[in-house]
Amino acid sequence: MVKVDTRKPASKPRPKATPTRRPRPRRRTFWLRRALVGCAALAVVVLVAFAIDQVVHAGAIGRGVHVGGVDVSGMDRADAEAAVGARAHDLLGARITVKANDETLDILPSEVDARIDVAATVDAAFAAGGTWNPLTWAARWFAPADVDFEGVTISTDAVRERIGPEFVGVEDAPADAEFVVDGKTVTVKPARAGHGLDVDEAATDLAAAVVASGDGRHVEIPISEVQPRLTTEAAEAMGIRDQLATFTTKFPSGEARVKNIARIGEIVDGKTIAPGERFSVNEFVGPRTEDKGFVRAPVIYDGEFSDDIGGGVSQFGTTMFNAAFFAGVPIEEFKAHSFYISRYPLGREATLSYPHPDVVFVNDYASTMLIKVSVLKDRITVSLYGTLDGRKVETETGPKSDPKAPKTECKRDAALKAGTERTVQKPDWGYAVQFTRTVTRADGSSDEKSWTTTYAPKNQVITYNPPAAADAAPTTTSAPTSTAPPHDPGPISTNLTCPGVDGRQPDVGPPPASTPSSSSTTS
Repeated sequence: MVKVDTRKPASKPRPKATPTRRPRPRRRTFWLRRALVGCAALAVVVLVAFAIDQVVHAGAIGRGVHVGGVDVSGMDRADAEAAVGARAHDLLGARITVKANDETLDILPSEVDARIDVAATVDAAFAAGGTWNPLTWAARWFAPADVDFEGVTISTDAVRERIGPEFVGVEDAPADAEFVVDGKTVTVKPARAGHGLDVDEAATDLAAAVVASGDGRHVEIPISEVQPRLTTEAAEAMGIRDQLATFTTKFPSGEARVKNIARIGEIVDGKTIAPGERFSVNEFVGPRTEDKGFVRAPVIYDGEFSDDIGGGVSQFGTTMFNAAFFAGVPIEEFKAHSFYISRYPLGREATLSYPHPDVVFVNDYASTMLIKVSVLKDRITVSLYGTLDGRKVETETGPKSDPKAPKTECKRDAALKAGTERTVQKPDWGYAVQFTRTVTRADGSSDEKSWTTTYAPKNQVITYNPPAAADAAPTTTSAPTSTAPPHDPGPISTNLTCPGVDGRQPDVGPPPASTPSSSSTTS
């Protein structure tokens, strides 16, 4: 028999419910809110204070701005410029101690032309004030802004002029390399470095010292090594070793023109010409003036003898031209005298006047060219040095041709005694002459060029003063040649021939005969 259990199973007990707790506010959140509220309140206070301050001080420098120790806060432009200007005046009037090695010197900033730009400094003060910037305004309450002076300048030239003579003992000038000529060869005398005040650096340091105080107003002038303009290495690299050509012309000693010959020679002596460089006597020497040491001496203007400052320099021009001619370099410009002068080579000579005629040539050697000039009491020598390249120069001068007869010119001269005359320029024929130069180079190539010189006839010039009873002859506007004759004038004569012979051909003899060709060679 199956028994069935009809009893209900016992039910499981229910779990007890956990009571729900309400979260409590965090303490730090509470204080954070309070801090934010406090900051916001402070910001409002600052902004309100800032706004009030900006309104009260509209157009003025912001809070906490100093210039050179002067508080310019709240000042308008006029007051700020007055305050800054007064401080600048004090600084410019305070002495600065300058030292170089063991020597010291006290100077005023004004002695080196020190300047302070007051207006620019005030502009910087306004900018530092942070106008309409509350953060900058607030920071200035705790950290005032110290604005530097603007536009502080020092004259470098004034520094050199003021301190240079005081510290001459600490300086020694450098020595350039020198070319020592011994006959036909050249050697280089080594250069030497020197020492000098670093004036540029000194000016910078002095400018800082002007607006400084205390020890800041003591400046140590740096001493730097000064290199020569021409170093030994640079001089040796020029290749100036050999004599390329030399030429000498003579002159009567004791004349005023000799001073001008010596002076222009002194100026040109030692001039170097780089390879490919063009050399012009007039461009290098410039106008002949008394300030440069030139004196008045005879010259030839418009076919007549006169006198002017620098008369006689054409002798240097002729000598320079012939030295370049026999060096075989290209001649770009030269012009012969109007009349032939016997101390010069026939046709192969050159006159000088500023700015033209000129003597111009080009250095076509691979080396630099050195010009050396020697002037003695009766002669001048111009020599050119460089590196010989094997070229040879030959020249040939042709005969005189195309003769032109002179005339007689009569000029009244009131300086002469009445009823007398004097021949101040003797006549000579004019003619043309051609000369040729052939330059043969080491490779066998050659270059030949010819020039023709045309000499004008030299008129006979007679100055006279008629007898007092005679009709006065028209007075010439030309300068009387007798006042500055280029040579000893003829004797005074009472046998008047002028003005009746004016314009006639003088007794000058027959035309010049064709002279045999002449030639010379140099290498």
